[in-house]
Amino acid sequence: MSHANPWNPPAEALAQAVKTYPHFPVAGVMFKDIWPLLADPVLFRMLLDELVSGAGAFAPLTHVAGIESRGFILAHAVAQELRLPFVPIRKPGKLPGQVEHCACTLEYGQTALEMQVGAMPPASRCLLVDDVLATGGTALAAAKLIRKLHAVPAGLLVVGEVTALGGRQLVMREAHLPAHAVMSF
Repeated sequence: MSHANPWNPPAEALAQAVKTYPHFPVAGVMFKDIWPLLADPVLFRMLLDELVSGAGAFAPLTHVAGIESRGFILAHAVAQELRLPFVPIRKPGKLPGQVEHCACTLEYGQTALEMQVGAMPPASRCLLVDDVLATGGTALAAAKLIRKLHAVPAGLLVVGEVTALGGRQLVMREAHLPAHAVMSF
């Protein structure tokens, strides 16, 4: 098990552990794999502390939503630290009961996201959590879903942001969704 150098600032130590996989899942994509941060308890604690600190910018909050699939792990941990309910945002066909649906465009294709109707009461202030902000399509669809439930997407919290792809600008322009990233790629 590797551990971060305690003399490095947290974001730098965390960034050093992120792996890049060229041409995954399709040619031309440089996939940023945060799994090493989730696998190492010391790095995960550092990451969680950074995420919870970043969440303060979006207060007050009533719920934390995680975007499938790494966002689930991160959002649930953040929700526990903030003592708030966790809400899953999933790919189609994964949630029981009545759901709201929203299509989204990814860096490498199309997909859709769903949330259960009644997952949070109207006027809730929900923090969105995901692993990486790239083109912003997933975050934009998640914000639209929250609005369909008559709740407020209060902010987007991510581990890393691929700044060259302009996702932050898209979610701000289209969803008025401020974002906080622990690190930039």
